[in-house]
Amino acid sequence: MDRSAPAAARAFTADLLQCYDLDHLTDTVQLLVSELVSNVVRHADGPLLIRIACDRELVRVEVDDGSPFAPVVLSSSVLSEGGRGLRIVAGVASRWGVERGPVGKSVWFELDVLSPLDR
Repeated sequence: MDRSAPAAARAFTADLLQCYDLDHLTDTVQLLVSELVSNVVRHADGPLLIRIACDRELVRVEVDDGSPFAPVVLSSSVLSEGGRGLRIVAGVASRWGVERGPVGKSVWFELDVLSPLDR
C-alpha cells in the first residue's frame, strides 16, 4: 500500500469540500480521513477507495479496503505511538461505523454540517 495515500486523501478532501463551500469542515474531515486511510495503509489489503458525499446538512465519508476484518478500537497508553485513530474518529465524528461488503469492508463517518446551535 502506498504510504502517500493519507496525504493524497487529505488533498482530495480539501478540494471536494471547497467545491461544496464547506471549507469550515476541512480540517476536521481531513483529520478523520487521514486516520482511516492510515489504518488501511498499516493494517489492511487494497484496493483503497474513498467516497465523500456532501449536502447542506451532512458530510459522509466512506473508506473501503479489501480486508474482511473489522477495525478494533484499541485502548492505548499515553506513551503509545499508535492505536488512537479510531478513538479520534469516534470522538470527533457525529456518527461512525463499519459495513461489510462483498469483498472487504467500508469504514465510514458522518459529520453534521451545522452545529446544534445553528439549527
